[in-house]
This record gives sequence, structure tokens and C-alpha cells, in this order.
Amino acid sequence: MIFSGPAALILLNGISFGLFYLWYANVIAPIFSVFAGMILAYRYVKTRSLIIVTIEHSLLGIFLYIIGLGWFFYSGSMR
Repeated sequence: MIFSGPAALILLNGISFGLFYLWYANVIAPIFSVFAGMILAYRYVKTRSLIIVTIEHSLLGIFLYIIGLGWFFYSGSMR
């Protein structure tokens, strides 16, 4: 077995989730995404439901826009 348990998988998922958000070219998006990835991985381990994790990912994104941090995660049509 490569990983010792779910904690290692959750951490690795958080890091890989954060790495994906490096393309937004700011520091905030990857840092927040590491924590969000860990939360989503934890939820998946507990529920084994991809639907719940997808809904939670959507709600986290909406919440970030509501509190004013959405522009860190928006690339839009940049010129």
C-alpha cells in the first residue's frame, strides 16, 4: 500500500487540488484551494458520494464570490 491511510490521501488531494489552481497566477487561489481540496476529499471519504462533493464544490465557489474573493478564481476574457 502506497499510503498509510485516508489522512495521507486527503493531504495529497488537497495539494494536487491547489496545484491545479496555480494557473490563476496569484497566491490566494492555490492556498485556498489546498484547504478546499482537503475538505472535499474528507467529505468524499466519509460519504463516498461524488454528487455531494460536487454540490459542496459548487457551494464553496458561490460562497467565495459572495464574500468578495471570487476574482481570485476568475480568469474571464483577460486581455
